[in-house]
Amino acid sequence: MLDYSLSMAGEKLTKLKDAAKELIREKHPKQEFAVFGFSANYNLITDFKADTAALIAAIDKIPDRGTNSTNLYGYYMEGLRYMALSPEYHTPDSIQQNFMIVFTDGAHTAGGEYTLNLAQQSYSGEDVFIIGTSTGSGALRQEDVAGMGTFMPVENISEVAEHFAVIQEQMLRDANSNYLLTYLSPRAAGNSTYEIEIKVKNNTNYWNNSIYQTTYTTTKFESATEVDGGVYINPYQTVNGQTFGIFGMDQNIVYSFAAGSSSDFKFTTYWAALPPEYQWTSSDESVAKVIYDKKEGFYTGKLITGSKQGQATLTLTDVANYNYVQSGKGIDYNLLPEWAYLYQRTLHVSFMQNDVDDISVRSSVYPNPVKDYLFIQSDSRIEKIEVYSITGNLVISQFGMAVKIGTGNLPAGIYLVKIYAENNTVIHRIIKE
Repeated sequence: MLDYSLSMAGEKLTKLKDAAKELIREKHPKQEFAVFGFSANYNLITDFKADTAALIAAIDKIPDRGTNSTNLYGYYMEGLRYMALSPEYHTPDSIQQNFMIVFTDGAHTAGGEYTLNLAQQSYSGEDVFIIGTSTGSGALRQEDVAGMGTFMPVENISEVAEHFAVIQEQMLRDANSNYLLTYLSPRAAGNSTYEIEIKVKNNTNYWNNSIYQTTYTTTKFESATEVDGGVYINPYQTVNGQTFGIFGMDQNIVYSFAAGSSSDFKFTTYWAALPPEYQWTSSDESVAKVIYDKKEGFYTGKLITGSKQGQATLTLTDVANYNYVQSGKGIDYNLLPEWAYLYQRTLHVSFMQNDVDDISVRSSVYPNPVKDYLFIQSDSRIEKIEVYSITGNLVISQFGMAVKIGTGNLPAGIYLVKIYAENNTVIHRIIKE
């Protein structure tokens, strides 16, 4: 927000625009700016964008002069309202953190309904920097903007560029100081509150501010008492219409994908002794392979089918923890060397030229949800039917033209029905009530 009131006309406004344009030229590629000008009036020159050339052009569009009145408080409050239209957020993939920079060469002179008290009431801790000239007639003083953000006085307009650089450094530092913490807790699900303390390993800062302390509740905890350490593919995700729980995708099932298709995956390590280092390999990349990115929290990958029909085994290895446990060092974490296999998971996929949905149309299971009996229909000859729990255990296996399966003894939950029919494998997801 740049002040273009009458007192800024001429060389002062030119230098202010030059300083603002230099800030834009040095911005991070993912930073977006909106440009405002204000005097007695308030102008949105351009909405938030990352295009450097467009932003510089917007700064040049700020009027050469305004009135002899500066409505600092009114348009400060408008700026806060505008920021609130794009709330801050933090996700594993991106963050949005808002800042507002205001330059004015003097105090509020518009009078009327807008006061310092109203401006202070509008402020709720946002990252606001107010740069103002502190010399001359009508100079901006600390008390003029008390409780409105960080005040940065300058003696002349030539110092503005330096202050913009300091603000930019702080914006980037703050944006790069957000961390997503994922962790497992031995606490059981329930409605209890516990304290957690976070430290940086080998930190040379021993002061109180070197430790972050907060609390967490177990209200939404997933009961994970049976979860082994190791890598898991797609916990809580959906692929090809199948939803996976905390244990993720099953190593014992062949998942079918259509020609030319791709599916996004997430993967993580539970009970890791070391920060994960992942590696995907494929037994036949011409059938399928996984490309992946290193992200905070869950790591993400994309399975891509190739040009060749058939099956491929995709292997995910957390190399760091696999080697650590296998070396025997994991004993410190009660991880025996022979448990290294837990940090290596396989995913079997098939790829045929005909579309997976077409295969699914030729077979159906009902009712779903099911209670006592599950009925199966197929246009092809059924050779075998297997039913797996969501944790990968084979619970039912029948050979031949089975059209009815007893499910009354199965516990309630989600199951995968795997149908083998004339060289095709079809998987249906069912819910047992």
